[in-house]
Amino acid sequence: MQKFTFWDLREDVKTKFRIEIDPYLFASDLMVVEEFDFLPKMIKPLEIQELQDFFKQLSKKLGKESIE
Repeated sequence: MQKFTFWDLREDVKTKFRIEIDPYLFASDLMVVEEFDFLPKMIKPLEIQELQDFFKQLSKKLGKESIE
């Protein structure tokens, strides 16, 4: 799940769509993952707790980096 960093994706979005993504706002959007009750059938097995932990950790990291 960590093939690309947020910063890589942010630059690609900026290049393709000519829009800026604010890391702090994106971090808060990631917290919506806590509301997930189930996942659809996945090609590669993934547990909902694993997904939630990943996005919560990413959210905290981006939140800290955006205010530094």
